[in-house]
Amino acid sequence: MPGEVFTAVQTSDALRQTEIQALRQLSDSIAVLNRTVDNLSTDVRSVRETVIKLEAQELKASINSIRIEFEKILREGRAGHDKRATEHEKRMEALETRANAGEVAMARLRGVLLPLAVLGTSLMSGGLAFIAALVLRH
Repeated sequence: MPGEVFTAVQTSDALRQTEIQALRQLSDSIAVLNRTVDNLSTDVRSVRETVIKLEAQELKASINSIRIEFEKILREGRAGHDKRATEHEKRMEALETRANAGEVAMARLRGVLLPLAVLGTSLMSGGLAFIAALVLRH
């Protein structure tokens, strides 16, 4: 019997040693798994940062494209405004020239009409005087 107890103790110790060894292997495997998860987390963060940088570059390119298009539209708008302003100035100059020509024509007409009016008034006065003299003679 002493051999059986001794064997049972050895078997119990061996079982405990096996359990301890299995727990150590599980613990080591969990540690490796944790390091792998940490590395994956780092990789995911790195990929996320890269994606954010790429998206920022795309947004920057889009903003630059919009800025270029806006500046083009603004230049075209200014050019159109300048063209319309120039056309308006030309029309105003043409109207001013026509108005000046009209004033000159009116001045000429006044130069002709005023003496004619004076002459007409004189003729009318003379004619009336002549008629009055004829009527008074008879």
